[in-house]
Amino acid sequence: MPCLVCIVVSTVLIALFVDPRLANAAAPTISLTAPATPATETDQSSITLSGSATSDAGLNSVRWVNQFEQRGTGTSSGSAQSTWSVANIPLRPGVNLVTVTVVDGANRGASTHLTINSSARRQLAAASSERQPLSSASPSLACSSASSGLKSSALR
Repeated sequence: MPCLVCIVVSTVLIALFVDPRLANAAAPTISLTAPATPATETDQSSITLSGSATSDAGLNSVRWVNQFEQRGTGTSSGSAQSTWSVANIPLRPGVNLVTVTVVDGANRGASTHLTINSSARRQLAAASSERQPLSSASPSLACSSASSGLKSSALR
């Protein structure tokens, strides 16, 4: 039988029906399966993460965010025991901090945090092949002012 919860907001009474199965359910849990550890290194420009989650209320969503304020969603399959996946999270050279959060049917969440070190070797090599070669001409700068009494100088 649903439980009735009443909330008084100003002069308006709001009645909420709470399913007791969800009210007494345990918070979801999340675990990481790939990569195998929450601290990893890669030379790729993106990474795919996967894991499992449990929730009595089933999973509603899988979301990720990094320290660069990029964010996205993943997929999940199953009900109480679910697997989740987040594909193609973009990585910048250096340390990337990523948080993956699962949210269940009772709107409760669980998160796992990862530190991914993306080596710049492959990314810098790709960027350098796109650059134009520098010209062999030397830059120069010359200044002079006869009216102010400044002497002429040149930088080569």
